Amino acid sequence: FPKLATNAAEGVTVVGVRFPQDPAVQSPAQKALASALTAEKPGQYASRYHGWSWDCVNLLAEGIKRANGTDPEAIRAAIDRITNFDGASGILSYGPEQRRGLESPKFFVMVFKGGKLLAK
Repeated sequence: FPKLATNAAEGVTVVGVRFPQDPAVQSPAQKALASALTAEKPGQYASRYHGWSWDCVNLLAEGIKRANGTDPEAIRAAIDRITNFDGASGILSYGPEQRRGLESPKFFVMVFKGGKLLAK
């Protein structure tokens, strides 16, 4: 949007799901994702879609680590025991009755200023 709108985006307010571009309000996981994305694709901003993918890969890796292997049932059981996982989408917790991870997403109000999306 800001690349297409250029100066017309200045001052536009948006509501975003848990991925602000402003490092001052990013969680450690969001900062890690933004840093990795910037290193790989300079100038590209991380979005909630990047965050969801980042979380899936990192949760799977954590499940494999906790399961001590790649048995699918052991991984599922291990992921079901993950609580308070610092994901790019927010703090994630899982269990047999809670498989969505994020109970309710946090929304941020952000504004475009100087070509960047900043927390408002």
